[in-house]
Amino acid sequence: MSEPREKANARQVTRSSAEKYQPLAIEIVQNGGHHYRQVWRDDHAAVYEQRNPFGAFIGYEAIAIKRQKACRVFGRQYAAKEIYPCSEDWGKLAISVSNLDRAMEAAMEFSKRRKKRLLETPQKGADSSRIAQGRRAASDVGTGDTAK
Repeated sequence: MSEPREKANARQVTRSSAEKYQPLAIEIVQNGGHHYRQVWRDDHAAVYEQRNPFGAFIGYEAIAIKRQKACRVFGRQYAAKEIYPCSEDWGKLAISVSNLDRAMEAAMEFSKRRKKRLLETPQKGADSSRIAQGRRAASDVGTGDTAK
């Protein structure tokens, strides 16, 4: 599957106050002529309607929205942006279905998993409990006390 060409989209989606991601396009035209139109999205997932180059309905794609941080490649700067899952992600971060209800269920499941993973992921940076754990560990070194 070739990489989709995205139409320009000026709106911004904020993940945090420190980093803004250029959002996925509402309309995408793939190199082979397939057209994708976003029919639903939240912060973590989206559903796109897929049509062939002649406009005939093919189905829906439910996707988990991937995010790429800003980077410099071969001297060219690229902004932080949301990206469509690649073909290797299919089955894990995206599915193709013919039924809109099934696509919506899948997208909401992708979103639910992402939210859960964000809640379970420890935040980077010092917080009081991590500082206290570090101090306890440092004071236990040399005393032979490993009980917590």
